[in-house]
Amino acid sequence: MAPITFGALVYDYQAMDVMGPTDLINSSGQDLLRALQVYAPIDDSIISRAPKVIFHHIGLTKEPVALLSSHVTIVPTTTIHECPELDCLILGGPNPEPFQLHPEYAEFIRRHVAAGKLLFTTCTGAYVAALAGVLDGKKATVNHIEFEWIKKRFPKVQWSMDKQWVVDGQIWTGSGASAGMDMVAHWIKENYGLDVLTAGALGLDFEPRDIDGLFTVLPKRYDANGKQISTHVYKHYADTAPASRAHASDFNKLLPVANPKSSPWVVPLLPKGAVSTLILGHRRTSMDDRFLVYADGSNDEGEVVLHVHRSWTGFALADITFKVPLDSVGEQNLEGDGTMFTKITYEAS
Repeated sequence: MAPITFGALVYDYQAMDVMGPTDLINSSGQDLLRALQVYAPIDDSIISRAPKVIFHHIGLTKEPVALLSSHVTIVPTTTIHECPELDCLILGGPNPEPFQLHPEYAEFIRRHVAAGKLLFTTCTGAYVAALAGVLDGKKATVNHIEFEWIKKRFPKVQWSMDKQWVVDGQIWTGSGASAGMDMVAHWIKENYGLDVLTAGALGLDFEPRDIDGLFTVLPKRYDANGKQISTHVYKHYADTAPASRAHASDFNKLLPVANPKSSPWVVPLLPKGAVSTLILGHRRTSMDDRFLVYADGSNDEGEVVLHVHRSWTGFALADITFKVPLDSVGEQNLEGDGTMFTKITYEAS
């Protein structure tokens, strides 16, 4: 999967307008999700569908710029003259009344939109897009406090306060700063799936709202008495588990089973905690270690394949399939009962 390149123009915007959406995108990206596997089980199949993301903060120069809020100063990582081609541009919201859009920024925005690339605006970032002329004839929204003030100044834009964000072609406009995060959450869900969004939101302990501002995006959870409980489910490895999950790419040479034979192998997997430990696998840490072990993700049915190889030669000894039960919201229950070995494939003599 090719990396997605995001850019944000640097001027005196409200910090959360850009930092909130980009942090959510980053938290839903492959690099951070892979890093979090050190601390908690995150399925490889989710990570494989998550985006790889590159961020650019684009200035007129690389001189520091003081943002509108929180006494934050940001140093641009590139300039409008040096910036590589972007897949997506994000415009944060300034204080509209005194704000003046630099002509080179305006031209940068127009070129980006004319190329058919994705544009996100958050809060009064839509005012910046309107100043650049890219919202004329488009449906859009903006921070609802400044709504009427901005609407009067740009009558060619089809302004609306009916929803938390508005999509018109490749232009997505969000209302307040938090609504910008909700909007980007919807984009992540639409393009990469609910489980990728859930994993990304989990790291931020963030629950996105829908386009009407309601908490309907992530599945609700309830206890045995029907009382609503926390939406997010936090899982951890057993205390004896290794620090990070092993992957096939960790090993120099792995050979498949040359003459495979498979047979059913239906036995319970015990004790509790063994599932997490098996999924983490095993790397060779000394000359005495004879085996390399790693697991392939899980499919939609919760099946995981555990691969066992000789550490010195890389020859495969067995591929063992086991099935992990799913909880009430469709997540793997790694620490619960019910995990079963189902099949073994081994070298036939």
